Amino acid sequence: MKKEEVEGIIPGKKLISITPFKYSKVGVVITGTEIYEGRKKDLYMPVIEEKCKKYGWTIVKSEVVPDDEDAISKAVLRSIDSGAEAVIVTGGTSVDPTDKTYQAFKKLNANIIAYGVPVKPTTMTIVAMLNNVPLFGVSAGGIHFKEYNTIDIMFTRMMTGKVPEPRNIAEIGHGGILWSFEQKMKDYGSGH
Repeated sequence: MKKEEVEGIIPGKKLISITPFKYSKVGVVITGTEIYEGRKKDLYMPVIEEKCKKYGWTIVKSEVVPDDEDAISKAVLRSIDSGAEAVIVTGGTSVDPTDKTYQAFKKLNANIIAYGVPVKPTTMTIVAMLNNVPLFGVSAGGIHFKEYNTIDIMFTRMMTGKVPEPRNIAEIGHGGILWSFEQKMKDYGSGH
């Protein structure tokens, strides 16, 4: 169909609406005692930097902290104090007792909207708000599936100033297996 034909089906209604980003300044907190102590190299920062470049965001503060709820919560506040309008916290989102991102968000009295989203990869994402500041805890799956993950789906929406509701998060479960995950699983199954 041509554009004019489609527009004629629903006269006077827009087919597409694009909401511009309200926020552009991002803080990044990399969690992991093994990274903090230098025993393991951080692989997430390059992924976050690439996402920020792709979407036109600026990283105003980044730091690596151990798996400790006090250290994580203080780093989030330092990011906000440095001008971050939203904060991404990487790792520490699983149910492992050493993972402390959820507890750090609770310690900050953040409004936890979701702890887990119906999307594969990066299922153990934490979506939260601290006053008017989006907080986004993303699992390590984003390192292995950097092409497309919950940062692209959910964090971009939060950067428009829209606070997701649980029903919005549930809706992304339809088709929640992302192409980046599906393709790698096909490659894995075929021995590539």
